[in-house]
Parts: sequence; structure tokens; C-alpha cells
Amino acid sequence: MRYLRMAACRRLRANYRQTLVFAAIGTVTERLTQVPSWFERIERDGWAIFLDAFLRETVACALAALIVGFSLRLCTEKGSDLIRRPSKFLIMLTVGTAVATVLAAWLDLMLSHGRLADIADRPGELVNFWMQSLLWGGLIGWVYLLSLQRAEDHAGFTALLGKQALLARQLARSRLRAARAQVDPAMVARVLSEVHGRYRDRPPRHRPCSTT
Repeated sequence: MRYLRMAACRRLRANYRQTLVFAAIGTVTERLTQVPSWFERIERDGWAIFLDAFLRETVACALAALIVGFSLRLCTEKGSDLIRRPSKFLIMLTVGTAVATVLAAWLDLMLSHGRLADIADRPGELVNFWMQSLLWGGLIGWVYLLSLQRAEDHAGFTALLGKQALLARQLARSRLRAARAQVDPAMVARVLSEVHGRYRDRPPRHRPCSTT
């Protein structure tokens, strides 16, 4: 259990800012799709009721988007894991959006000071919210996984470049040691003594000092 808890915390902390950004994108996208119905609701209910409902629905959408985003991050160590297995992605998305729909409906109910039994009176709204979550969660969730894969590929490429530079330095040192090992000390001493014997009797050459 401790290992699973540590693994879950590690996955949730990894790229958490990216998860928050995509959750915000999903929330804004879902809200913008409801623009055509805003004018009708404003004319029917008035600005005060509309703004109150709009804020509650926005908070519920944000909660749902966070649940879907972090559930996808929790179910995969790497973004490429779910991309290579779309069936697992669909299962995780379906379960995550269902849980997000229930929790978002409960939060909306708490903010509107309603009763828990009122959720059963709105099956059409729940199904519509779930379908919207499936649609936008699938599209934006897939782009989110692609962005995770891109970040992982970039990190892997950077690590490979660092490893290549390290191997290049090790290869240069090995070649230098091999070149030093190929030098015969006796031959070097013999050459130096021969040069010294050849130029022993020659007087040293001095450059004349230039006077100004």
C-alpha cells in the first residue's frame, strides 16, 4: 500500500501544471459551447439567476475537468502508455467522466443549497453533462496525453545528448591513454640523447638586443 501511495503521489506531482492548464482549457471549452443557450436563459431567468447558475456550473465543470485530467495522469506512468492502448484510454475516460459527473452534480447541488434527492430528478441534465464530459474530455484528454508524450520524448532526447557527450569525453580520454601507452620511453630517451649529442658543441644563439 505504501508503494502504491508513493507511486500515485509521484504521478500526480509529475507535470501537474500541465494537467491544470489542460483542465482549464477543457473548462473554458465546455463553457463556450453553451454560449447559444445563455441568451435564452438570461431572457427567461434574468441576470441574477443566470450569473448564479453560471458560476455554479463553471465550478462544477472545473471540478470535472480536474478529476478527468488527474485520473488520466494517475492511470499512466507515461503518456505513451495510454496512446498505444486506446481501449484502456476509453475505459479510463468513461469511468473518470462518470465519477466526475456525479461529483460535479453533488457540488452544484451543495452550492445551490438543494437536496440530495434532487439529483435523481435531473437525469437528462446528468446524461447531457456526462456526454459533454466524454466528448471534450476525450478530445482534450488525448491532446493532453500527446503533450505528455512530447515532453517525455524531449526529456529522453536531452538525456541521450548528455549521455552522448559523456561517452565522447570518455572515448577521447581512452584514445589519449592509448596514445600515451604506445610511446616507448626508451625510444624517447634515445632520441633526446642523440639530439643533445648532436648540438652539444654548438654555441647558443642569442638574439641581439634592439636599442631604441
